[in-house]
Amino acid sequence: MLGDVSLESNGLLRPVAEPGGLSLYFISRYSLSTSSLQSMVAFSEETFEFPLGISIAGCAQDVDDAQRKMPLSFSGIAMLIVDSMSVTTLASVTELLVDRPGLRLVILTDNPNGHYSKQCLELGVLGLLSRESPLAEVLKALREVSLGRKYVSRSISVAQQVGKSAGNTLAQYGELSDREKEILMAVSAGECIQSIATDLQLSPKTISTYRYRIFDKLMVENDVQLTRLAVKAGLVAL
Repeated sequence: MLGDVSLESNGLLRPVAEPGGLSLYFISRYSLSTSSLQSMVAFSEETFEFPLGISIAGCAQDVDDAQRKMPLSFSGIAMLIVDSMSVTTLASVTELLVDRPGLRLVILTDNPNGHYSKQCLELGVLGLLSRESPLAEVLKALREVSLGRKYVSRSISVAQQVGKSAGNTLAQYGELSDREKEILMAVSAGECIQSIATDLQLSPKTISTYRYRIFDKLMVENDVQLTRLAVKAGLVAL
């Protein structure tokens, strides 16, 4: 059962967990989604699955806001609510998990299908849910993630996509910007993100965003697939 419930200045009810209970952090620009989830979690009869209770550690409007507010030592569950999976989602996930290795991240999204979902799971996301998921499933996911296990909603199809053929790669290569081509060559040559950022006088975060954009255009999932395609297409030599 949940512990006591306190009333905050903004009118939201904040459940207070006992020491050792589950701690949640919400990241969403939708205040209604956040308040609805808080209320449902607080009053759901199914919270007996968390005998020490569930507490709301904090809320942020986006990842940048969370980076400022969320302690680096936070090891609870963060629920990131996004419209759809994208390059920006991948960059945000990378940023959060690199800075907070103890964080357990769950994503709720309107459009969870596609290779972005698979890449998020490979980056270390533990939970993936549709925003249409019923409360019972959200609680089930929280329970699994709190135990260190992954949970993907049955309604989500995580695409097992592979790279395109060399011919298609050449066609798609022409659609890359000059900067993307430059970064593709550097990644395929084995350079790390920090090294590329230093050479191009850009931030590592910007390089990561370009990198995921290249992955998206060439339909690959990682640096190894990207290098193989680049070599096969004759864009770089071994």
